[in-house]
Amino acid sequence: MAQSNFLAAARAMDDFAIKQRIQAAVLYHAKTLLSGTGNETNYAIKAMLTPQELDPTMMALVLVDEQIAAQVVVGESGSSVDTSGVEDNLILSRVQAAWPLVATKYPNNPLGA
Repeated sequence: MAQSNFLAAARAMDDFAIKQRIQAAVLYHAKTLLSGTGNETNYAIKAMLTPQELDPTMMALVLVDEQIAAQVVVGESGSSVDTSGVEDNLILSRVQAAWPLVATKYPNNPLGA
C-alpha cells in the first residue's frame, strides 16, 4: 500500500501514543500563556485544569499537517500505525501554530475571572 497522508492522519487520530504526545505539547505551551488574558490564556487554563482532555480540534489540526502525516507509518494492511517517528519539536510547533484558532473556542475564563 502506498503511503497516503490522509490515511496516516486518519489512523493517527486513533493512536493513543500520539494523542498523549500532542496533549503534552499542549500543556508545555499552555504553561507559557498562563499569565496573560484573552482566549489564548483561557484555553491554556482549560488545558491545565483538564490535562487528560485533548481538544479534538487541536488534535485534528496537528495530525492533518503534511509533515506530521508524512512521519506516520501505516502498515501494509492499513490497519496498524506507528507514530513514534513524529518528532516532538514538530508536534510542538504545530500546536503553537494551531493555538490561536483553537483558542477562539474558549472565550470565557474557566476560573470565572
